[in-house]
Amino acid sequence: MNYDNMSCGDLVRFAKSRNDYSDKKLNIYEFTDNSFYKVDEIKNIKIINQSNFGLIISRKNNRYKNCSVHFTNYRKTSGGNIVIKRTPHLINDLVIYSNTRNCGLAVGENFSCVGARIFLYEDKKVCIGKDNQWSFQILIRTSDSHAILDSAGNCINKGGDVIIGEHVWLAAQVRILKGVSIAKGCIVGCGSIVTKTFTDENVIIVGTPAKIVKRNITWSRKPPEDFY
Repeated sequence: MNYDNMSCGDLVRFAKSRNDYSDKKLNIYEFTDNSFYKVDEIKNIKIINQSNFGLIISRKNNRYKNCSVHFTNYRKTSGGNIVIKRTPHLINDLVIYSNTRNCGLAVGENFSCVGARIFLYEDKKVCIGKDNQWSFQILIRTSDSHAILDSAGNCINKGGDVIIGEHVWLAAQVRILKGVSIAKGCIVGCGSIVTKTFTDENVIIVGTPAKIVKRNITWSRKPPEDFY
């Protein structure tokens, strides 16, 4: 079995099928292409576990710096499932908050991050495709955290999953709100607030609220002068 070839969802299901897994405590696993095993901690990820449950799965030898995971004690069923696949890039200052048992974060291969906060609420998920490049002060939310009610007392701001496609670049201080999807190959410009889904691939999205300003683009991790 090659664990690198498994999806994030398959890795979660595999972990939960193991004899050393418990749904009453924190479970931390690392994996390689051909091994999958339980560990006590992941270097440079601080875990604050106020709940009775949590699952974290990380590819061995991923590099983290100043990262943390907070499983809050919001409900008796609080916790969450977090999977970060293989990357050669540094993951810096990634802070994750999860407050319900079925919340999930799935991070694809070749992810890099300078600084981000991800809030997983209302049993919703954040799914990040492979080869994402994130700058600093990124904010991702699956919920507004507080209810807005209409005159009949009905909640009108329910949470939603956030899905970010493959090869997406989030520039500094981007905010992505509940229920948003961003297609493959996009760039989200500095300071943008993304409040709706963008299904068009290879576009630049900028503004508050964000809108498409340029089409038919791609991007590279290399600096501009490499293409002069």
